[in-house]
Amino acid sequence: MPAGRITALISRFRRDTSANIAVIFAIATIPILTAVGCATDYSMAARMKTKLQSAADTASLRSGAVDSRLLATLASLSAQFTLRVVSFSDSSPGAPLLFRAVTVASSGTGALAEVRALVNAQLSPYLPARSATVGIGPGQAGLLIQFAAPGPLGLLTPALTADTQSVKGN
Repeated sequence: MPAGRITALISRFRRDTSANIAVIFAIATIPILTAVGCATDYSMAARMKTKLQSAADTASLRSGAVDSRLLATLASLSAQFTLRVVSFSDSSPGAPLLFRAVTVASSGTGALAEVRALVNAQLSPYLPARSATVGIGPGQAGLLIQFAAPGPLGLLTPALTADTQSVKGN
């Protein structure tokens, strides 16, 4: 094929405007399919992370590795509010086998403020060491409820003192 004929074909191809939609669609298909694939992979990874976190939390509850004060507080709150447990965490490095903190989310607007006020109004030993609003996702807030490790001697001291005094009196 002579060079002049190739140049003429290229020139005619550039001037021809029929079927441009098919060419544009063919070129645009690659990034569109890539974006769909990335979105699918991300959503599957996010779903898997949620399932794994849920399984870990379920295992923690079944093994009894959650502070009983935390469970009692959650039971009381769930009777009054629609709450979702986001995660359990360990609040004290000295006891890695017992979870003393939980992050909860509420489906109602403004309900977290009510939940926090109710949590902070508790009496000892159900008064948490800390309650704070934390971010749990883009535009989502949660409530962190954290208990301190109880001092066993502090809990037993009044009973020991009473027993000791009754023994001394006899």
